[in-house]
Amino acid sequence: MVYLGFKDIGGFGNIICTIDGNHIILLLKQPEIYWNQGDLAYLLSNFLIKPFTNIQNNLHLQFNITHFLHYVVVENAFGRLKNRFGCLKELNIRKISTAVCLTECCMILHNFFGIK
Repeated sequence: MVYLGFKDIGGFGNIICTIDGNHIILLLKQPEIYWNQGDLAYLLSNFLIKPFTNIQNNLHLQFNITHFLHYVVVENAFGRLKNRFGCLKELNIRKISTAVCLTECCMILHNFFGIK
């Protein structure tokens, strides 16, 4: 369960994914109890949370720090996948389902081979 792993990182509950313009994006509206986490490039919506752009107090700062802790995990994971599987670096695919399938295959191979 992805949302439990994200909660363990920094306390955000019900986060099911993190999206970034550098990654393969499949953004679907989620049930209202779950959210997608995005960076500053995305518009705020009822299913996407992003960091504060104008920090006005310590709560905003703490939120942004926690947001970053979650976000960097996904950034690092995709960075490792792209370094290991060059086919993910510049995808030129017409169908999202093909990109998702290719990414899932790379993740499976990555976990199968293991990295020490």
